[in-house]
Amino acid sequence: MARIVLTGVRRIGRVIGVHLLREGHDLVVIYRTSRDAGEALREEGRVLGRRVDLVQADLAQPGEGERAAVEARQGGPVQGLVHLASPYRRVRFGEVKGRDLLDHFYAIAGSLVEMIQVFREDVNPGEARVQFHAVVFGDWAVDTSPYPDYLPYFLAKGALHAAVRALAKEMAPWGVVNAIAPGPVWRPSDLPESAWEKVLRMTPLRREVSLEDLAAMTRLLLSTTAITGEVIRMDGGRHLAGSGLRSD
Repeated sequence: MARIVLTGVRRIGRVIGVHLLREGHDLVVIYRTSRDAGEALREEGRVLGRRVDLVQADLAQPGEGERAAVEARQGGPVQGLVHLASPYRRVRFGEVKGRDLLDHFYAIAGSLVEMIQVFREDVNPGEARVQFHAVVFGDWAVDTSPYPDYLPYFLAKGALHAAVRALAKEMAPWGVVNAIAPGPVWRPSDLPESAWEKVLRMTPLRREVSLEDLAAMTRLLLSTTAITGEVIRMDGGRHLAGSGLRSD
């Protein structure tokens, strides 16, 4: 079984981490402040007889992705990466600062490049087979209907989608890189309940995206030898309706 690095261990990351442990994989959890969530996964791994290492890093800082990846490799070669780390802060247009742009870019896209460059060192070029899988989490709205007041977030997610295609070429034929672009999974804390209900009504399948579906797709992309450079929307058809949201 593989040794897989997981960035982001709350919510979706927690569910995916548990699934991977139950399938027999070992994990390295890279966290910024969510040590308790990492410890909970470590306990889950202990019960299942799997190893979970914890690495603290602020991926919004240049160079931290590289440092964290180097530390992750100290416990053994890394065969997979699931990258969910992502700031999600509302910043009104006209108030966007350089720090907002840098924080989002490095946490979401820049750190991905830093980490994969390190993990590539575990690839054996003499073996003509897929040896590394990366699954990153984008956003359904990037290429369809970005909504207002999240410009730094969408710029970084757009860079992430582009990075998937570029990294897929860089890593071939020994590594595959793909993205999942979820739609409505749960209500953001700054979105009123009434607005969330409107979002779900506008979603053709009229329901939130299943965490089980996201975990199943992640597992598929961590094992595929035929899919690379893809951004797969899992949004219940949300892209067919547009954002439906307006700035205050």
